[in-house]
Amino acid sequence: MRDSHLIVGAERLSNVGWVKHNAFQEGEKAGKVSGSEVNFLGVPRLSLDFSWIGTIGVTFGYNGNSMSVENFANGFRTSTKTQGVLIGVRGGVLLDAGAYLSVWLRAGYQYQHAWDDPGGGSEVTKVDAHSFVFDPRLVITPAAHLGISVGPYVQFDSIKDKTDYRAYIDPITLVGVQGGLSLDLYAFVGG
Repeated sequence: MRDSHLIVGAERLSNVGWVKHNAFQEGEKAGKVSGSEVNFLGVPRLSLDFSWIGTIGVTFGYNGNSMSVENFANGFRTSTKTQGVLIGVRGGVLLDAGAYLSVWLRAGYQYQHAWDDPGGGSEVTKVDAHSFVFDPRLVITPAAHLGISVGPYVQFDSIKDKTDYRAYIDPITLVGVQGGLSLDLYAFVGG
């Protein structure tokens, strides 16, 4: 894989993941958010990477998940479904490990805007997330321009609540980590 390539990918096609964040309000711990997901085609992303000496790329995607939320102050607990759009940039290095096998070490920054509309006249929750993502891949190339990869991902998040609560509560900031294992498909163009 030392030639230059444009790498077009469909990422996180199958995903087993988890999330664990602490919630802070006015600088104090106010609760926690945790959950898990197992899905097929649940967190798809389109990626475009250019490979030459290293790799540089962008990702675009749609994110949908469900999680439970617990508030320490009043014992409130609920489940919610969230939707969002994301864009990311990343860099990495693609290392040959054999005729049909490569290791792709990569890391980058990702921005996500997400929302939850509970309906029934309740307010729409909106958040902005800034994340550092590390997601090394084991890439298997069974055919000349086709790659299948599997590997873990770890994502360090800072998520800011942007909901307009009409000034009756202060926004919440979540800080934490999420991760999992995902399956991706790639087409190698050129080279």
